[in-house]
Amino acid sequence: ALLHGMGDLLGSVAAITAGIVIYFGGPVIVDPILSIFVSALILHSSWGVVKTSVHLLLDGVPENIPYQEVGSTLEAIPGVYAVHDLHIWDMTANEAALSSHIVLERMDEWPQVLEKAREILEKKYGISHITLQPEPVEEMKKRFMCIGE
Repeated sequence: ALLHGMGDLLGSVAAITAGIVIYFGGPVIVDPILSIFVSALILHSSWGVVKTSVHLLLDGVPENIPYQEVGSTLEAIPGVYAVHDLHIWDMTANEAALSSHIVLERMDEWPQVLEKAREILEKKYGISHITLQPEPVEEMKKRFMCIGE
C-alpha cells in the first residue's frame, strides 16, 4: 500500500512539475522524460515483490533449503534404501512443502522412518507440509533391473 501511495504521489508531483515547466515556455519533452523517470523508480522499488510473487506462482524451490542435502539426509535414515521423486516448493513466502517417494528395505519399518523423516524435515529444514510415499525395495528393483546388481 505504501508503494502504491508513493507511486501516486510521484506521478502527481511529476505531472505538476511538467505542467509548470511547459506553462512557462519550457520544452514539452519534460513530460515524457519525467513519466519515464517515475516509471523506472516504481519498477525498481517493486522488483522484489514481483520476483517473490513469480517464484511462488511457479512453485520454485525455496532458496534457503539445500535440495540435494535434503535428499541425502532422507537417504541416511536407517531403513531407507533410496529416495526419488523429491519435490520441494514454496507454498507461501515463509512455508515450504515437500513430497517424495521413500524406498524401504523393510516395509514394517515405515512408521519409524516416517516419524524420523518428519522430525528431521521440520526441525532441520523448517518444512512442515510433508507428503511421503513408502515403496518396497523389491518394486524399485523390478523397475530398475540394474540396481543392486
